[in-house]
Amino acid sequence: MPELTLLLTLAVCYTAIIIAVKFFQKDGLYIYSAISIIACNMQVLKAMEVSWYTHPIPLGTFLYSTTFLASDVITELYGAHAARKSVGLGFMSSIIMLVLMIFALGLKPLNIPYTSEHWHFNIAHEALTAIFLPHASIVISSLTAYVVSQLSDIFIFSKLKNSTHNKRLWLRVIISISVASFIDTTVFSTLAWVVFAPEPVSTKTLIFSYILSAYPIQMLVAILNIPAFYLLLKIVRK
Repeated sequence: MPELTLLLTLAVCYTAIIIAVKFFQKDGLYIYSAISIIACNMQVLKAMEVSWYTHPIPLGTFLYSTTFLASDVITELYGAHAARKSVGLGFMSSIIMLVLMIFALGLKPLNIPYTSEHWHFNIAHEALTAIFLPHASIVISSLTAYVVSQLSDIFIFSKLKNSTHNKRLWLRVIISISVASFIDTTVFSTLAWVVFAPEPVSTKTLIFSYILSAYPIQMLVAILNIPAFYLLLKIVRK
């Protein structure tokens, strides 16, 4: 059941965030953010169908939405400067991972027949090529959207934190993630399917097929982030 898989995925993400901050503090959250960005850029190549949504949903959408929670937790506990550092580390990790895999894939596959016992290395080469050699426009669009949206989330959350005197956490989470998620979807879709696309889509298609179709999914995860955030703070403060 796809829905159960999604819930289990989110449960694993929330558990990982709680364990990270409980035992490793902000360093643990840095690691979670970096791993999540790398993983979601691979997961986004796989889509799933659910009964309550008419379009296929890229898996990376759910994992990526939890990175906003990680940024907000860092901002709440350690300040906006530490959260911005997390974004920089996530960006650097993605670039390093991509460059290393491109070098690895630059090596030619083994010159052997498919009947060879080592043919599985060539199968792995093809699979890794599909994952780590995406179109340059997708990479640029993804990383640009990541940096802009994450910094926006941190800025809004920290400003609301000061203006509410550290109160109304649920409101801060909803406002910051709702704005940041919309920025993320808009920046990525505009760059990937209009600015860098060989055949740009129409404005109507951009808005309704790309921007607005992904945004409700991100907001659903944003709502689920709230109880996870309260649980995390309760555990940490104990």
